[in-house]
Amino acid sequence: MATQVLVIDSVHLDEDKQIARNRSVPWTIYVKSRDITEDEVSKFKVLEKKGIEDKIAIIGNNKDSYATTIVNLLNRTTKDDIIRLLSVLTNDLLIELDGFQESLLALNKIDSSLPYAAFSKYLNSPDQVVSLLSSYNLTLLFVLQDKTKLADNLKDTTPFINELYQYLFEKLLSNDDINLQFIGAQLLKELLSVKIYRDLFWNGPNKWLKDLLNLFENKTSDLQLKYYALLSVWLLTFNKDIVNELPNQHPEIVPLLLNIAKESVKEKLVRVAVSSLLNLVSVDNNEAIVKVVLLHKGLITVKKLNERKWTDEELKVDLENLLTVVNETVITLTTFDEYENELKTGKLTWSPAHKAEQFWIDNSAVFKEQNWKHLKTLLSLLEGSSDLEPSQKYLNQAIVCHDVAELLKHLPESLDVLNKLGAKAKIMALLNSPDANVKYEALNATQTFVSLVFNH
Repeated sequence: MATQVLVIDSVHLDEDKQIARNRSVPWTIYVKSRDITEDEVSKFKVLEKKGIEDKIAIIGNNKDSYATTIVNLLNRTTKDDIIRLLSVLTNDLLIELDGFQESLLALNKIDSSLPYAAFSKYLNSPDQVVSLLSSYNLTLLFVLQDKTKLADNLKDTTPFINELYQYLFEKLLSNDDINLQFIGAQLLKELLSVKIYRDLFWNGPNKWLKDLLNLFENKTSDLQLKYYALLSVWLLTFNKDIVNELPNQHPEIVPLLLNIAKESVKEKLVRVAVSSLLNLVSVDNNEAIVKVVLLHKGLITVKKLNERKWTDEELKVDLENLLTVVNETVITLTTFDEYENELKTGKLTWSPAHKAEQFWIDNSAVFKEQNWKHLKTLLSLLEGSSDLEPSQKYLNQAIVCHDVAELLKHLPESLDVLNKLGAKAKIMALLNSPDANVKYEALNATQTFVSLVFNH
């Protein structure tokens, strides 16, 4: 077998390949109809009924000749059985015969579209075996290239790589057939193992990453499929430019990784999720991403993960490092950062900031910034969205009433703004709340309003 070659784990594809190998091709008829020459036929007839080892022995000393013949035929033939045979043969040779990819790639010196065009034209073939093998063969050609020459060849390869990405997402990863998803996820992770291809992926349609993340939403998804998909996410976190943009463009990535780390029963999934999180928070100027981690109770999750017993030593080290990085960054964050994070969730808790007198002394003036943006956000939580549990809705209302009272005490000028926003009327309406805590905090806030108006 060729060294370090991707071998797709798919019984489905292996069976289809074996059927194609056993199927005979009417070479004589095609020679008579001038679809193929006698010289070309001789190259393939000698391989008939031969095992892979015998085929390797025959082709091994004639790699360049076979590569040229295969690409020429794929470019011109319209015969389905020849196309399928050549697709399977190319796949076998790329996997089993050292150096065969070099013979194919050498054709690029003759025509910059070769050998890629000969395979990409079949990505949309109605023959599923041919389209799958075309994507497989293209992936092998891309990842087996000399890494030192990738940048030089990028102009020629980019259109074909993007076409392959599009096929993987539209035809495989978005398909309802788990066998096709399985193949697509394996090919994707191989492409993303190459840095320059990660950049191309990131610069492609935003939908690609969303489709990848959607694989985790399906509760019935195969664990191995999720593992392959998670490896793709992990690989993306090795590009600094991607890491700097990822949390902003796809904020769902952080809670997703935290949830996988917290809920997964497979240690290998936890390891990749934790390693991905560590890569995300280890960039320079990491305050923004750590805020997102804190927003989703990430510090609590990481602490609990550190307390569990793990057999994987790398996972233990990564968890310790992750906790250290998050803790060190939290120290540099102000208490108001945490308060702001909590507002963004739309789900308040009695965190220390609400009850600490010093918080209101130090931070009341911050509520004036950006045209009282934070105050408006706070008041919006009095209404509560329809998808909130009643207990959370009541908790929000109680805390908002409490915080309004504190703000009035420490920033009297907020009274006029609160009146303009209708806060007093909304809070007084909560005096009839069925929840005792809401009633209590609403009464306290109302008394603060009255007291301030009286002394104003």
